[in-house]
Amino acid sequence: MRDGGMQSETEHLLSPRRIAESDLVALSFELRESGLGADAASNLVGWLIDEFALGRCASLASVIAHRVGREQFVAFERADGRLAHAVVACSPQDGTRLVGWAVDILGRRRLAEVAHEVESISGPVTPRIGDPIGQAEMEDAEAASLFALAAELPWLRAAMRMPLEAPDHGRLVEAARTLGFPG
Repeated sequence: MRDGGMQSETEHLLSPRRIAESDLVALSFELRESGLGADAASNLVGWLIDEFALGRCASLASVIAHRVGREQFVAFERADGRLAHAVVACSPQDGTRLVGWAVDILGRRRLAEVAHEVESISGPVTPRIGDPIGQAEMEDAEAASLFALAAELPWLRAAMRMPLEAPDHGRLVEAARTLGFPG
């Protein structure tokens, strides 16, 4: 939720309400106003959610964590060790006590809220802090495209401590295309 409040027990990471109130959907309206077009903006947002909410979330979070510090990478693992979701904390984390805010493809919200959302989908999860995908494990072109994508999303740009500027829909779409966006 954009205001960072806790959600009800039925809310989860990909609930319609969570998506509708996300920073990503708010950005889609800005993209429409800047000339991207309603269909193109909706297709892009849908693809970004599909690709990075539960799929390549660890890759995206890892690229950002390599810039800001490994201790800001937070993965949530299921009891069997499989990844449920990964985010970047906005401040360094120590141990398993989650404090502060986090960012992912959907936007910025409290880290404890993210843990609650992930548990509502995956069941009990354990946070793993400071273990991003290694730079050597990722192709340079993919890492560069993920970085370019993150740099065009204001909440990820802020987490990377980059100067804030208006998103450029052309650069955002181009970065998404290099990562597989068909639009």
